[in-house]
Amino acid sequence: MKRYLVGTFVGGACLFLVGFLIYVVLLPNPKFADGSAAAAANKAAPNLPPIIVAELLFGYLLTRALIKSGAIGNAGSAAKTGALIGGLIALAYSLLLLGTTEVITLPGALYEAATWAVRWGIAGAVVSMVAGREKA
Repeated sequence: MKRYLVGTFVGGACLFLVGFLIYVVLLPNPKFADGSAAAAANKAAPNLPPIIVAELLFGYLLTRALIKSGAIGNAGSAAKTGALIGGLIALAYSLLLLGTTEVITLPGALYEAATWAVRWGIAGAVVSMVAGREKA
């Protein structure tokens, strides 16, 4: 149980911080990613509480996947597993948005998949290093 709690908080915090670095500091609002309705759909300012809860839920999902796959004890395997899971989640959801709305473009969907793969890969390695030391 302790592994899950530690992994959830460490993974969620890592996903949030790396997301902040990518989406706010390095590449805020890349125009190639926006569909024709993106301006109307975007909020003036992010609503942080739901974002934080979402990142914690993703941290739990990542931790559970790493524990169940056996990758929790190896940072390299955890990074690969995290990158695969995050990239697939982002690509699948972004393609659904692309197919049903005008808020994202195909390059935007690929951008989301790549950034999520990076975020989840980093978080996977960090969760492995911290929660992997905890006893099952």
